[in-house]
Amino acid sequence: MVPAVGQAQARGGVGGRVIDPVGRPLVSAEVSVDRPGTPPAGRATTDADGAWRITDLEPGLYRITVYLPGYRPSRQDVQVEPGRTARLTLVLELVLFTLDSLVVSGPAPSISTTDAELGTKLTVAEISLLPTTLELRQLIALTPGARPDHIWGGASDQANSYSLDGTTVNHPGLGGAFFLPSPSWIETLEVRGLGAGADVGGAQGGLVEVVTLGGRNVLEGVLRTSFESHRLNGSNLIPGEVGRELARRWELDGQVRGPLVRDRLHFALFGHVIRQGELVPSHLSAGTGEFVPQPPSLRDHRWLAKLSWKPSGRDLLQGSLMGRHQDGDRVGQTGYEAADATERLRQWNLTGNLTWQRSWSPRSALTVRLGGYVARERLDPYNGPAVPGIELLTGVNPPRYQNALLQTLGAPSSLGLTAIWTGGAGWPAWRTR
Repeated sequence: MVPAVGQAQARGGVGGRVIDPVGRPLVSAEVSVDRPGTPPAGRATTDADGAWRITDLEPGLYRITVYLPGYRPSRQDVQVEPGRTARLTLVLELVLFTLDSLVVSGPAPSISTTDAELGTKLTVAEISLLPTTLELRQLIALTPGARPDHIWGGASDQANSYSLDGTTVNHPGLGGAFFLPSPSWIETLEVRGLGAGADVGGAQGGLVEVVTLGGRNVLEGVLRTSFESHRLNGSNLIPGEVGRELARRWELDGQVRGPLVRDRLHFALFGHVIRQGELVPSHLSAGTGEFVPQPPSLRDHRWLAKLSWKPSGRDLLQGSLMGRHQDGDRVGQTGYEAADATERLRQWNLTGNLTWQRSWSPRSALTVRLGGYVARERLDPYNGPAVPGIELLTGVNPPRYQNALLQTLGAPSSLGLTAIWTGGAGWPAWRTR
């Protein structure tokens, strides 16, 4: 038997990645494949890893064209062979360009008649466009009507509820969050309020839900550092007034993420180190200068480790462990204390969670999460217990302090189990803990 000459020849394909000059993947780049003088044979758009693929091409010579606003277009010829997929990596270079016009459009806002919940959600793509942000709390202010200390309803920070990767991180005694990651670690930040569910019934203010980045099929890392000094910045602090101001701040923030087993096992490691000091005007009658000679200082270390495993197409296991250690000297300084009347801060905490998710369809899933935290915090006076806090029989108003009023020890901890069922059409979602 002789094969027919007119039988269809095996087809091939072409694929690869689009990256910038430093190797970072470029998302939403438009890729087209054509032959000179003919219409495009295929089009594709790069995904989060910068990957793309076009198949079902007849063998022959093709030209690949890649376009992304803000980058110089790239063109490259490639030979497509029968039964094979050609692989290539295309590098795009930044280029200045001018827009003749910019049209912003979007759907009309809708008002829900079934609930009163308000909120916004920031993603990693939006956060990366912002200037360097020192603290995550500053991102809360990007939600209309919300401030870090007041998220709707007039409630203070103590009444808000904070969760990190699904685990509650509220301080049980003082309120507020005792651990928040660096903004560069965040995948999504959602701020909600005026419609909290029964599972967070203790929150009278807003809900702040933080999800950190995880690993993917690309090995990537970031290292960032910044420095600030009152000698370089303008100051509004003058001698004699009550207040304080940042004197110096140095931070180092880094992360590395990637695959251990492609498409199955991924890791993510984060670290953040902060050193800072403050300026406090001196109000003591026998002061040695305009500012206190031994100002407050703080050393802060934060870290996070995450691991995700996909044992099957329907199951996902994720685990994370987060830690923080703070070491502060002369905290609580107001300018009316002697140096030994301040406190020494020693604080650490660990937060962890383990999550299992089983999916039956894109809209039906069961999520079970075990999470909790443990923390220790000490505020110790520099002078011994025999020295009273307020120096009596003096004519200073307000009175001078020569020792801390209290020695404080806090040891909050929490452990919780949460199950969430998300149903398809006609199936309500439920949650229990």
